[in-house]
Amino acid sequence: MIDFEANLVGMTGGIMPIQRKPREKQLTIGSINIVIHPHTPERYIDLFFAAFRLKRSIQLRGNQHALIGELRFLDPDKPLDGLAGKVYRFTHIDPSAAWFNLEEHKAATEDEVSKIAIPAHLKPNLVMFSFVFYPKYPKAHRLYFESQSGKDRLSVGSMLKLLNGLFSHHSIVKEFGAVDITAIPEREQLDKIFKIPNLKKLIIEITRPNPDDLEDEEARILERLNKQNARRLHQELVAVQNESIKPDKITKALARVASQNGKVIGIGTSTDQRRLEESTVDHPQLEMIRYNPDMQTASDALIAYTRHETKTK
Repeated sequence: MIDFEANLVGMTGGIMPIQRKPREKQLTIGSINIVIHPHTPERYIDLFFAAFRLKRSIQLRGNQHALIGELRFLDPDKPLDGLAGKVYRFTHIDPSAAWFNLEEHKAATEDEVSKIAIPAHLKPNLVMFSFVFYPKYPKAHRLYFESQSGKDRLSVGSMLKLLNGLFSHHSIVKEFGAVDITAIPEREQLDKIFKIPNLKKLIIEITRPNPDDLEDEEARILERLNKQNARRLHQELVAVQNESIKPDKITKALARVASQNGKVIGIGTSTDQRRLEESTVDHPQLEMIRYNPDMQTASDALIAYTRHETKTK
């Protein structure tokens, strides 16, 4: 058995070099579907650069704010291959808020506060999270981001809040129209909804998807929306008394589209009459991978993994 922690003495008396196990880190990846109409890869690229140029920070919670701090092409010679960037999260200090004097254990006086001089453009507690965005098939308009690496974490909800805040800016809406954003749910979440023993209510909400994402049956659903000039579909099924909803082929197709472009909620009871509620919104998909920080950065690992996924799925 090889001892990785100590040098080994060979038969000739020479000292063999230390062999150590690779030092690995875990990276958690979230994924989000982003949809605009009309859509082309070029327009998705333009959308992200427009949001980046805003240099606008969005409040996530409390005094935590975030913005898109970096954005670049994965390959400058092939701009439609995708974008890579970083989200900067930092603490926003309200200069008008009260200060505390730790030494005297009391509120700081006006005179003490007047001596505090932090430039408005400097923000403390910076943490950076990498992301990558693919604007074309097979992972068209899909964003993957570093949700957790080490002790730092950016939740899917926080990323959704940032993107919704940026894409709802009047200049973005004027140029690109409404931008629909959906966190990709856990793969088994739709099955969990359909397997609720006594499914009493099924809510399906679809925001109009892009046609290059869909299989034939789902494409026909999009065609129905387009023919009716409808941007959003909301369908709610309620079971007859003492019965459970049995979703048919069309309802399941609607739910599949909604899981990637909207939301699906199932409400019912268990076999012992406990209330159950399952939603695609509450269970976002998180992929966990491992990488060697001596060989890759978290950003490199994110790009390498998602590039491979786009080729194999």
